[in-house]
Amino acid sequence: MSVVASCIGAVLNALCGLVAAAFLLRQLGLETFGLWALVVSTTSLLWLLDFGTTVAVGRLIAAGRAESSIDGINRIFSTAIAMLGVCAIGVALVAWFIPLVFLAVFTVPPQDAASVGLALRLMALASAVHFIAAPFTCLLWGYERMDLINIIEVPLVLLRLALLMMFVGIGSPLWIIAACTLFTGCLSAVTMAYASFQVEPWLAPRPHMATRRTAATILRLGIDFAALNAARSIALQLSPILVGYTLSNAAVGIFAIARQLSVNCNILLSATTEAIAARSVRLFHEQAHMAQQTLFVEGGRYTTALSCLLTIGLLVLGDSFIHLWQGGRADEAYQQLQILMLGELIALSQWVTYWVIAGVKKHRLLAVFAVCESVTIAGLSLLLVQSFGLSGLSFAAAAAAVLFRGLGPLIYGCRLLAVEPRRYMVRVILPNAVGGLIGALAAYWLDAWLDPRDWSTFFLAGCLCALVSVASQIAFLFPQVLLWKLWPLIRG
Repeated sequence: MSVVASCIGAVLNALCGLVAAAFLLRQLGLETFGLWALVVSTTSLLWLLDFGTTVAVGRLIAAGRAESSIDGINRIFSTAIAMLGVCAIGVALVAWFIPLVFLAVFTVPPQDAASVGLALRLMALASAVHFIAAPFTCLLWGYERMDLINIIEVPLVLLRLALLMMFVGIGSPLWIIAACTLFTGCLSAVTMAYASFQVEPWLAPRPHMATRRTAATILRLGIDFAALNAARSIALQLSPILVGYTLSNAAVGIFAIARQLSVNCNILLSATTEAIAARSVRLFHEQAHMAQQTLFVEGGRYTTALSCLLTIGLLVLGDSFIHLWQGGRADEAYQQLQILMLGELIALSQWVTYWVIAGVKKHRLLAVFAVCESVTIAGLSLLLVQSFGLSGLSFAAAAAAVLFRGLGPLIYGCRLLAVEPRRYMVRVILPNAVGGLIGALAAYWLDAWLDPRDWSTFFLAGCLCALVSVASQIAFLFPQVLLWKLWPLIRG
């Protein structure tokens, strides 16, 4: 149920994000839309100041629930409120200085400086509200109520979209968008708090229950996750910041459109495979080595198939989708999308590997990979931007994804679980590569034949391309099923 809720929530969030991006680009224009993308990327880095507290609190509450220790849960919850409250106060104070740094680093038209400064402060305050709501979200996560979290978050995402459409007009200042985000964030905090007390009636946080000992326990568990989350967040937000620093705000807008599609693919794969994390932890503690190998290989088969399906869809139909989605205002984003998705093909296929490695407590290595990804993005971007412009920056992000979210985890996963590379090649890579290639050729032919120029033709092309891609994947992933169906025809 939680997996289904997570997938539905991820899909609805992605759809709302696509609608909001198209609406904002039309209302703001490419230059101002790029500025908004920079504001979001900059203030998103403030979420790193929890130092892994949120991840650790959720896991410790789950452990306390398993031990039926309501006193332990209240101690952890009370300490989390104190720790994350300090983070919220720190972020609120930092909010007043962020515009000074932002305006010194990025090019902002003088007439927009005041609006951008206010938007930065409001988005920083939204980050502070996120820290206030985090203990309640962690409690719901620890009680395995991801369905309830999605029931709360999805209507708020829809509400934010409705507020944007009501209040954002042509040429509106950016602070209006930030104010809508802050308002829905406050509603989320209040709703999560109410839901937490309904889920656990004995929840009773008290100041005296927030102890240094409990805080030390949270920090010890959270420090590895903090390094991993920090490195991954920096890798995610670094590219648009570099685009804004080296090129222009309009280039940020183009890059943000392409990256939004690739990020949505990662969110979908993450939500689809997240249940594997709990199973991986259980198998690790049970020392079920053979079952871990099976989870790694068989899970990799299906994740790679889904990665191929998403990549083929965006490579073949991405130009039509971007043109229809953005009304022809950002067709240049398709070239960047092609580069990014070719890099994401291998990275997307390794989400099962990511959860398996995390399940056996190797978070530090994943953090090292993420740090290497950030360094590679920065180094290659600065090296290639002068000669290749925005395409060079996209190539830097794609190459880093291949190396440190694709090949690196794959090679280490095989070594960690003693899976022979040949077995993984034959069982996972080869059938998906052949099936994906045939599906891609068929999808390309269908796209050229239908030439979708409106939404109805696009949906028809999308459905047909998905059908032929899935059919080709199934034929090579499950050849025994195909032979069983065809054998009577062959004999007769």
